[in-house]
Amino acid sequence: MSTPGGRALAVFLCVCILLSCVSSLVASPAIYDLVLARQGIQHLKNAETDFKALSHNPLNADAIAQAHDELAAAYSDFSQVNATIGLYSGLLTISPHYHTMLEGARALLPIAIEASRAGMIGCDMLSLVSSRLKDPLDASSPGLTTADMAVINQDAAQVFAIVNTVIPRLDNLPPSVNTLDPRIGPALASFRKSLPQVQQELREAQVWLAAAPALLGIGQDTNYLVEVLDSSELRAGGGFIGNYGVIELRGGKVTMHLQDVTLLDQQGLHINDQFPPQGYEWLYRFSNANFYGFRESNLEADFPWVAQTAEQMYQLEAQNDQTAHLYTLTPGGPVPVQGVIAITPWVIQDAMKVTGGVYLPEFKTNVTWDTLVDDIHAAQLGPNKKSGLQYNPIAGSSERKLFSEDLFKHFFSKVKSLLSTDGSKLVSLFVHALYTKDVQVYLNDPNTEALLQKHHVDSTIDAPAKGDSLMIVDANVNAEKDNFFMTNLLQDQVTVDEQGNATHQMTLDFNFPQSDHTEKFDFGHLDINYWEWMRVYVPPGSTVVNDGWGIASTDTKFGRQVWAGAVGQLNYPGSLTVTLSWVVPNAAYKDAHGWHYTELLQRQAGLVRPVDMQVTLPTCASHITASVTQAGGGAAPVTSVDLPAASMPGSQVPDVQNPSKLAPTVDKLLAGITGTTPRFSHQTVTLNQVLTEDHTIAVNYTCG
Repeated sequence: MSTPGGRALAVFLCVCILLSCVSSLVASPAIYDLVLARQGIQHLKNAETDFKALSHNPLNADAIAQAHDELAAAYSDFSQVNATIGLYSGLLTISPHYHTMLEGARALLPIAIEASRAGMIGCDMLSLVSSRLKDPLDASSPGLTTADMAVINQDAAQVFAIVNTVIPRLDNLPPSVNTLDPRIGPALASFRKSLPQVQQELREAQVWLAAAPALLGIGQDTNYLVEVLDSSELRAGGGFIGNYGVIELRGGKVTMHLQDVTLLDQQGLHINDQFPPQGYEWLYRFSNANFYGFRESNLEADFPWVAQTAEQMYQLEAQNDQTAHLYTLTPGGPVPVQGVIAITPWVIQDAMKVTGGVYLPEFKTNVTWDTLVDDIHAAQLGPNKKSGLQYNPIAGSSERKLFSEDLFKHFFSKVKSLLSTDGSKLVSLFVHALYTKDVQVYLNDPNTEALLQKHHVDSTIDAPAKGDSLMIVDANVNAEKDNFFMTNLLQDQVTVDEQGNATHQMTLDFNFPQSDHTEKFDFGHLDINYWEWMRVYVPPGSTVVNDGWGIASTDTKFGRQVWAGAVGQLNYPGSLTVTLSWVVPNAAYKDAHGWHYTELLQRQAGLVRPVDMQVTLPTCASHITASVTQAGGGAAPVTSVDLPAASMPGSQVPDVQNPSKLAPTVDKLLAGITGTTPRFSHQTVTLNQVLTEDHTIAVNYTCG
């Protein structure tokens, strides 16, 4: 099915035309085969165009049907050529060169035929899924059944068998194929290099298929716990859990209802001695709260830890159903869940850019993406706010969250309408949000959770075996919405010595600027000082050189060393600076190719933090190369040979007035920022980047 193979067939059939003078008896078949081969190649190109459309919207029924038709036509054309190609073998013996080309073409044709057949079967699978899940939010449609999964598994087995047959054929093609087209050799070399990845992806596909019934509720009940985070009141896991819900999947069809988390936590009031787990007593150190519930359970930035804790708290509180009128989300108590999903307001803002504004007839107001957070806070915190303990049976939530419930109801209605026509933008947005951690997913099934981890969408606190790493986690502990109005900037000056040790000099600037917007939507809470509990995760063995912060505790978690302490007494308007210096031993390592320094910078969910980072290498460093890789992929390599300082522009820190509020509008944040391309000045590599997802900066150099 590959393009080089198609070109090879065209070359061979051109040879047939040249040889047509040998015998008029074969002229017509040769020309006909040439036409068929060219048709087959064009059909494959057309199918490639259709598959590009499917990459944006995998359930596009028209594109699936068109791709299937093109592949079927290619299959037919190549099969006919393959059936007649043997007619020329006797004639071509008079020319060893053309005979060699014939052998190559005969080796490639069966591969093109089988690849076309595999593509057709794949389209059949997509067509079945599309017919069942074109509108996953429409609970009235049939959804996938166990019978459907049997068909899908059978088709998948055929595709796997074909691919497993084609791979060794491609890997063992005779040298004669290289005589057909000079591009075939490099193409085959590229394939052989990617072969392990292809085989790994096939194994992963089998894991997903095996888990599909449990993940999608096919032939069984599947539920996911949902956390709707308020990132303006930042917590380690991305924000205060203001609402929660349960997603029900039946045959891949989705139904969901959200509810004020207060109604769930009311059950916890009847549970004796519900306090933060040991080691997390800091949660209420700076507030008057004295109750630990589901809403506060995201105490860490490691989402698997958060999700497991949330499941425990949900089961504990929901089963204590002593006030049934307050708990109606899942009547009769908690339901078993197969995982947890958390979303920040920023991904909802991004989605509203696609769906458009949401009109709420109940409140006679229109909510747009840029007023979303303000409108929600005005309803919940403004002068007309209502009780979070008063249950509204119509909305299925509290009186205080009526606005939020109506907003989500009408928003999901717009999402449903868009998915029924063209949901490609929403699908792309959701996938991107997995990398930015604006959507976090945990699956109880260890095999599928391992796949999330492999593709860096598991939102864990990573512990690289080699190199350097840094993750800073902020937790607003005075229960105010201040993070929506604040900015903070991370500056990290890293100096690597000749032994590979890295000394960090970190400065964190917190700014609570004066603005009319802040004073309008903070609802009288500006007289309360801002406090947060900050944790810094670094490699084990790191030692503090200078503490300008006030470290209160040192611990080891998630394979990292953790320093923790308070950051506070920040008045409005005002600013605060925290400094910290430490050494990471053996952060850079040497091998046969030279020295290598890598640093993993991890983003905390819910917080967009501008970063100004400089890595200064030893004076002996030369032949420097550097790249930055985002969690979603895409490295930007740059090479420098000791560039003079005057040849590069100076480092500029982005002027971002409100990164929390503008988190979804990354295009504005990135304006004028260098991006993911590091810059050089002598032995210094500089990176200015808004940390919207995890980044790895890699610097390679030689010394001596």
